[in-house]
Amino acid sequence: MSQIELRRNKAPKLERRSFLAGAGVCLSLPLLEAMLPGGKTAFAQSVTPGRMLVFFTGNGCHMQTFTPGSVGDFADGFRGATSLNPLRDIWADVTTIKGLHNDPMRGQAGDHGKGSGAFMTCAAVEKNRISSHTTMDVIAARQIASQTKFANLHLGLEQVGSGFPDNGYSAAYMGNISWENATTAVPKEIDPQRLFNRIFGGDLPTTNPGGTATASAISKSVLDAVLADVNRLESKLGVTDREKLQGYLHGVRDLEMKIGDPGQGGQASSACVKPNIGSNGNYVRNSRLMNDLMVMAFTCDLTRVISYAFSNGMSGRVYNNLGIGGGHHNISHHGGRESNYVELRAIDTYHMEEFADLCKKLKAQVDVLGQSLLDSCMILYSSEIADGNTHSHYDLPVVMVGKGNGKIRSGRHINTNSGKMADLFVAMMQHVGANVNEFGNSTGPLSLV
Repeated sequence: MSQIELRRNKAPKLERRSFLAGAGVCLSLPLLEAMLPGGKTAFAQSVTPGRMLVFFTGNGCHMQTFTPGSVGDFADGFRGATSLNPLRDIWADVTTIKGLHNDPMRGQAGDHGKGSGAFMTCAAVEKNRISSHTTMDVIAARQIASQTKFANLHLGLEQVGSGFPDNGYSAAYMGNISWENATTAVPKEIDPQRLFNRIFGGDLPTTNPGGTATASAISKSVLDAVLADVNRLESKLGVTDREKLQGYLHGVRDLEMKIGDPGQGGQASSACVKPNIGSNGNYVRNSRLMNDLMVMAFTCDLTRVISYAFSNGMSGRVYNNLGIGGGHHNISHHGGRESNYVELRAIDTYHMEEFADLCKKLKAQVDVLGQSLLDSCMILYSSEIADGNTHSHYDLPVVMVGKGNGKIRSGRHINTNSGKMADLFVAMMQHVGANVNEFGNSTGPLSLV
């Protein structure tokens, strides 16, 4: 990665990983025309790398309103799958898949623990001790690590618990969906401020609050720190790149303000005030911030692999924002009661609204070729189980959004003959450029064309 180099009276020649720098801050740039060597058409393949994101939610779904009633192309609705309605505006980018199982998750009790632990490994985990496997996101990220600043990001909203609460299966399985190896999870970032600092603020100092280093680092916007570099670059860019740069900088500043705003509608005293997630988390606010940060990470090509646990396996989160007083896990054990179904449908719809917000923001981002950023993505929505009452690990809820650079014929519901989640994961790993043909119990990549 290199700082911008400008030549007098000539358009800048920028590397793909150029950045704005100043006062200890490094701010990555989105892809600009000035980064293209020679022409857009010739550079098309490297301009649009494959990207993948796994959006995980715990406790399964109300499958009756999650799964479309029949296979075939969508029009403007999902044929009875009302929980998917938040995706209606981008239905042409949506693929729902029926019939995918994660067989290694079946067996003895402890469905949430072993389900979450095996979710992205497709291999059984052990109980009464931590023994997992390297997850598919890490396998893919290791092969393409040199191409981006971050090989992969592991994000979430809920803290990781402790102990072995699910019939001997560790809380670490349920709180982490990304694993480096059998005993080490990829660190999960749940604080939007820390994530912002890490990917856009040049890893700002983290000394005790009030310390001199911290105070000087956060007393002004990260944009203030790089203003001189912005002015030097802007004067040399073409009209299109100037507009894109300004739009990006406004987006960074807007996100910075949202993170610093305590949520009362007023402007924060500092743009880098750490948000208070509290004992049960400000999930509603942090969810949208995480969406914005993930979109920016893809926009700036900081990473091409993200795993995001919107909620943990066996999550007991209380959705006060929906007027629901009980915990999600308890409600998911519906017992066939309509009152529980009503609340489950409300929770499923809310989850899908947050997922749709992420996907729509990716779709709104246009790359230098004039294509939607979402077109280069495979964005997976799924859970460790299907129905929460039966804890079933077969026919999991699976929604894919994006066209995968032409690898997906989207806008339809399919019933696969594969039956293996591992086959879908192989397809996703290959999409981002990993040379992987075998994974877990896979028999080969799942065709989505």
